[in-house]
Amino acid sequence: MIGSSPGMVEIYKTLAQVAPTEANVLIEGETGTGKELIARMIHRHSRRSDKPFVPVDCGSIPPSLLESELFGALKGAFTGADRDRVGVHTRHKSRARSGLGQSDASPLPCSSRGKKRQQFRHS
Repeated sequence: MIGSSPGMVEIYKTLAQVAPTEANVLIEGETGTGKELIARMIHRHSRRSDKPFVPVDCGSIPPSLLESELFGALKGAFTGADRDRVGVHTRHKSRARSGLGQSDASPLPCSSRGKKRQQFRHS
C-alpha cells in the first residue's frame, strides 16, 4: 500500500498494532476501498503469515446460500440441505488458525450480518 495522508498513516498505525495479536479484526467499507488489501496486510504481518489467507467474496454467493456457506447448516435446515455442512468460517478457523477475509458483505441480510458479527466476536 502507498499513501502518506493522515488517514493512511492512521491505518498503518492500526495495522501495526493489530497484526501481531490474536485479535479478530472486522474491516468494513464501501466496495473498492481496499478492505481485502488491508486484510492481506494484517495477515502478512501476523503470526499466521505462514498459513493460508482465504478471501471470500460474499457478493458472489447467492443471498439464499450465503449464511449456510459462511456458518454451515444442518441436514434438512433448508430445501436441498441433504447433509450437514461446515461453513467456510468454521472450516478455516479450525485449520491452524488461517486468515479469513470476507469481502462485500453488503448483500448480507440483516440477520446474517448480526450472526457474522456475533461469531466474529466469539472466535
